[in-house]
Amino acid sequence: MNKKNIFAKFLFLSTLGLEMGISIGVGVYGGIWLDKKFNTSPYLTIFGIIVGFGAAIKSFLRILKKLNKEFSNES
Repeated sequence: MNKKNIFAKFLFLSTLGLEMGISIGVGVYGGIWLDKKFNTSPYLTIFGIIVGFGAAIKSFLRILKKLNKEFSNES
């Protein structure tokens, strides 16, 4: 495995935190916005957190599956 390949995998993996943060953030802010619009505080915010967390887990599993496939192809 050369340095360029390792660096590319590192960059790919580093996007995980960004994707997870954005997923949860969009869920939270969407829930807050909906709570203000429909006066249902805090129920839609909690729902947004759950949906955002679910999206973050899905993103994590997708990246993990891709990395696992790449590492198994190198062996």
